[in-house]
Amino acid sequence: MNKKQLILKAFEDLDLDMLDVLLNDGQSYQDVHKETFVAELKSYFDDLRNDRNYKTDFKAVQGMCTNCSKGKKGFSFVNSDGESFMSMVFEESEDDYVDNL
Repeated sequence: MNKKQLILKAFEDLDLDMLDVLLNDGQSYQDVHKETFVAELKSYFDDLRNDRNYKTDFKAVQGMCTNCSKGKKGFSFVNSDGESFMSMVFEESEDDYVDNL
């Protein structure tokens, strides 16, 4: 798996430790520093895991933004019930996702 695939897999698996390793230090994500982004995701991922009524079998579904980043590629993370826990625009370089995650 390449780095981009590993990042998507980490989101699918709610694997914060892997995201912390894979995301670039000193870079911003969703307009905040990596440390803040990771800390907020930790709380959110913990809440998802602890909600017994919410399936956590997420898969990345690629699409295009129709709102603030109209036309840019992104992913929604959708479970088997069709519920999405997050949708994000992903700016890409050849082998990585940069900013605007």
